[in-house]
Amino acid sequence: MAAGAALLEGCAREEIAYLEQSVQRLPALKGVSVWRPSTCGQCPSGCGIVVRTVDGMAKKVEGSADHPINHGGLCALGQAALQGLYNPDRITKPLRAIGERGKGDFEEIDWETALGLASSALVVDQVAVLGGDSGDLSAALLSRFSAEIGALGPAFVRAPDAEVERLAAAAVFGTDRGVAYDLERSDYILSIGPAFLDRWRSPVYGIWALARSRRGVDGRRSKLVQAESRFSQTAATADEWLPVLPGRERILARALAGELLAYAESTATDRYHRLFPEPPPDLGEAAEQCGVSAKQIERIAQELASSARPIVLAGGSAALQQDGIYSTAAALGLNLLIGAVGREGGIFEAADFGIGRDLASQAEISAAALLEGLGGGSTLLVVDADPLHTQPRQRGWQGAIDAADTVVALSAFMDDTTRRADLVLPIQVDVERFNAGEAPHAVRPVLNLSRPTVRPRGEARHPGDVLLGLATALDRAQNLPWSSFPEMAQALAEAAADRLPGG
Repeated sequence: MAAGAALLEGCAREEIAYLEQSVQRLPALKGVSVWRPSTCGQCPSGCGIVVRTVDGMAKKVEGSADHPINHGGLCALGQAALQGLYNPDRITKPLRAIGERGKGDFEEIDWETALGLASSALVVDQVAVLGGDSGDLSAALLSRFSAEIGALGPAFVRAPDAEVERLAAAAVFGTDRGVAYDLERSDYILSIGPAFLDRWRSPVYGIWALARSRRGVDGRRSKLVQAESRFSQTAATADEWLPVLPGRERILARALAGELLAYAESTATDRYHRLFPEPPPDLGEAAEQCGVSAKQIERIAQELASSARPIVLAGGSAALQQDGIYSTAAALGLNLLIGAVGREGGIFEAADFGIGRDLASQAEISAAALLEGLGGGSTLLVVDADPLHTQPRQRGWQGAIDAADTVVALSAFMDDTTRRADLVLPIQVDVERFNAGEAPHAVRPVLNLSRPTVRPRGEARHPGDVLLGLATALDRAQNLPWSSFPEMAQALAEAAADRLPGG
């Protein structure tokens, strides 16, 4: 890990992408379409969007052509954002459970009563805080809030493959932020697992970047090789598909390393051997075990070694195996041998604008550690997360939630976890919110700031405003002095911008 950290240290990125989006100031003419910029919150990628509104109603969502992540593209999930906004089952008023927990019987209450009940529930010996997989500033606020009230956490519910990729990057490169891939400037892309044109990170960025690379890097059209057991859309688009057997991606990666060690510089081989001290597998045996011929493995290794800007992507289906961390780390380690770390068209530590650096004051804990801390007499605060639906049953969330004395959920929908809550505080969806957050997988720092595009439905509030209100009600707002989430975001963004090169 120390060797990997040293590799990424000092890989300066002079270009800083900073995007501030504001609402168009146009006359409020009846029937006139107004396109309002915002940030997509359907996944953590941080794509820019524009929302067509007519008479205060959102009608259509499209990608923002000026945004440095999606460049005008938008996936089907982003297009469906309005389905959440106008879902008839939206929670728009605070709810209190009546009767037995989990039966789904609730009564509406006012916000003053709801905040009072929530504050009382948080004044116990053990409070655990759980958040969703959000790339916005709310995650940093949740950290500070947890520290101020003396809570356990926060922990965050992430997609299993994303969590494995993060742990593998920490093992190989010593970074807890994950890695970013400079695909558009690569001339040879080997993807071991990630179907990045289907549904991995931001597919619209993947499509744009691949199109750019195929137009030619230094006069040479790029090549895409997809190593994946499933014939995905990415595999169909690739120049070559390697149908590796399920769960054998680690063998393919290690066999490639065995060939690449003959081409790599001595410093790179030393670093690789520190990560993987055992010798690579025999080529013939590896080929038989992973389902890719020895000739293909030899040729792919030679092509990687002879390319000017090769890169190896890791994760995706390779991470969703019993030994997913090892498989992903083995694929990431190939970037050491081909000199892709910190090089144009290569792999970088994910960029950090630093907007939450001054706010987050309590380290994130694992979901397993949070589960261990839950029990009788405890309160669980769930913020925009649904572990009962998204996490495997074996993780034990059902039993942990049932064991908690009180469950308070900040949610927009009556999902599986919210249904078992004792108190539900309604929150806004992304197009109703003031958004402030970073693109988590960008090579260059990207900060999204955008105002709401429509008025919130019912009495839904910004989750950040709810947390600030709870801190005030608990008399724990000394280190949370802001009256609203937008005020906090502006102050932190200005402090982060001052630290960037050029101020």
